[in-house]
Amino acid sequence: MTRLGGKRALVTGGAAGIGRAIVEAFLNEGASVVATDIDADGLDALGGDLEAGERLVTLPADVASAADWERAVSLARERFGGLDILVNNAGIEMLGTVETLSEDAWDRVMAVNVKSMYLGARAALPLLRESRGVVVNMASINGLTGVAGSVAYVTSKHAIVGFTRALALDCAKDGIRVNAVCPGPVDTPMVERVARLLGQGDAEAGYAILRTMTPLGRLIAPAEVAAVVVHLASDEASFTTGTAYPIDGGFTAR
Repeated sequence: MTRLGGKRALVTGGAAGIGRAIVEAFLNEGASVVATDIDADGLDALGGDLEAGERLVTLPADVASAADWERAVSLARERFGGLDILVNNAGIEMLGTVETLSEDAWDRVMAVNVKSMYLGARAALPLLRESRGVVVNMASINGLTGVAGSVAYVTSKHAIVGFTRALALDCAKDGIRVNAVCPGPVDTPMVERVARLLGQGDAEAGYAILRTMTPLGRLIAPAEVAAVVVHLASDEASFTTGTAYPIDGGFTAR
């Protein structure tokens, strides 16, 4: 038996990293998936690699665009007849303090990481209400703690945790569950860029710093995050809503 058999999902940022792992895990668990990403070439590669047939549809889209959200939700309705699961995964990180980060960079981080979730929920709720569906938002351990030199990212991830709790309460009457996952450093291209910055150009030195952040002493595999998302999206978590679920190797235990 598959945990998501017959379910219809929309996953943002699906072309690479955590998003790609979520798409693959959902397909393996029996779901049909609309995967969006701003990287059209990455979506083409995703479709070719997974060979999921009619159960996978891709759509180039900017999550900060209300019009693109309407297109994505309409595609889920047209191809699969509705929507059971929304995964707000897309996100970006731009390092900097309030003195070094540009206003444009701040606005883009907030648009992609936070406004996108408002737009996505607004577009998807009519279909999720019909299916008594599920929303999973990608936050971060930086939405539960702080870190120097990343003011926009940290602020955005704290906002996602608050948004998740508020949306969960607003949607409980409709049987819609809403949760966030809060990973620590994940082995993805985005974290590689952070590692290079931390290591002043030496990625391995940066990775060594990231590994010291967790008691388990390693980075997280994207598939490990995807496994938690599958759990939260499935009936296994039927009484779980409004949570911020750490996947952090013990980091927040400190």
